[in-house]
Amino acid sequence: MNLDLSLNTKAVLLLTSPLKLRQSRKSVEVESLAQPLSAAEYKHLARQLRTSMLEPAHLLSERAEEVIGRCSNIVELERLNALLARGFLLGQALEYWSSHGIWVMGRGDPGYPKTLKAKMKEDAPPIIYGCGDKGVLEFGGLAVVGPRDVADELYKYAYEVGATAARSGYLIVSGGARGVDEAGVRGCIEAGGFGCEVLAEDLLKASLDPVRVQSISSGHLVLVTSFDPSSSFQSYNALQRNKLIYALADAALVIDSKVGKGGTWAGASEQLKKLKYAPVYVRSGQPSSEGLERLRQDGALPWPEQLDTEKLIHIFSAASQTGTQEESGMLFAEPTRKSDTKPSERLFYAFLSELHQLGEAERSDDEIAAIFGLHPKQVELWQNRARAHPKP
Repeated sequence: MNLDLSLNTKAVLLLTSPLKLRQSRKSVEVESLAQPLSAAEYKHLARQLRTSMLEPAHLLSERAEEVIGRCSNIVELERLNALLARGFLLGQALEYWSSHGIWVMGRGDPGYPKTLKAKMKEDAPPIIYGCGDKGVLEFGGLAVVGPRDVADELYKYAYEVGATAARSGYLIVSGGARGVDEAGVRGCIEAGGFGCEVLAEDLLKASLDPVRVQSISSGHLVLVTSFDPSSSFQSYNALQRNKLIYALADAALVIDSKVGKGGTWAGASEQLKKLKYAPVYVRSGQPSSEGLERLRQDGALPWPEQLDTEKLIHIFSAASQTGTQEESGMLFAEPTRKSDTKPSERLFYAFLSELHQLGEAERSDDEIAAIFGLHPKQVELWQNRARAHPKP
């Protein structure tokens, strides 16, 4: 795997990553003694560089001494110099990650998900790590979230939501945990769709999971995290992971939640009250849940009790609006005017129009992708959506 990174991305890795090298047989971790910058520290440093019309790459340039001096009011000189001197360790880490199929992207790289930058702005992770087809991260989709320990009926419910998403031409975004997260992604992939798992810990371990390996190899699953690929679980990481789940999705469904406790509650409440990266829906029907009712009182929208492709497409059509959470809940309103939709939806309608003009000759998704300059998986998703809802 090619990890020919930009100088900006290398500089950000040196500043923010612990650069852990874990040797599985001996369980040894090698890392620098210099404490990497926290998210808040890097945010202030990046802001300082922008104010001076500079980029992280300038910290590794011939002007490095001058630029580092300008940043000394944010981070002490000794620490900055120690972090930037970890070039050899960075080279080892990149080689190690590459040998395990792990890729790295910086916020300034062309392939970095536009939706993260658009929604999270300067809070978008400066570095993301992943395994699988990174192009899938641009597709949006439905976030399915809920508890790890879940009754069989709710596991099946989440699985069916994932399968319906696949049939409707949408992917599932989840947190990669057992229970609801696992069910939603599994249902989508087994129905021929795509899944994106946003991890809070140990990307390296997850990338070696036999079930995931098969889905990653087939191009139907991508793993992504904003934390070092060898990181262990921390509550803070889980909370930050929740932000990425909602930012990568176009809409979110909470299958179940306890009141006032747990990651599902924290993530959904934060979206409803503060961040609003995507409209939040809660499961309707039985079994009822006090947690879901409380989220609904806080502004979450009711999910249709009997879901089908038509209703799901209406949800995404409403979510494509730039309006309020309430407007996103108009499931059965008149079809959205194309001029009011987001660029991604306008592209979908344009794709349908141009595809019709090509005639009825049989073409593979790869051939269509080449004609339109699209990602083959995007073509597959749009083809599924067109078959489910042929008249927008």
